[in-house]
Amino acid sequence: MNYPLGPLAWCDRIGIDHVQDVLRHLATHYGEDRYRASPLIASLRYAGQRFY
Repeated sequence: MNYPLGPLAWCDRIGIDHVQDVLRHLATHYGEDRYRASPLIASLRYAGQRFY
């Protein structure tokens, strides 16, 4: 896919809340599972983990 950074690197840069919100929006808009946030991101967000 040639993404410059992975989802966890984006969590470090812009925050896990924002990453999960963007992924949720993409999955809803396009209706494709490939945009669904991983269970790891969801569990870290709900556990209150901060990357920044």
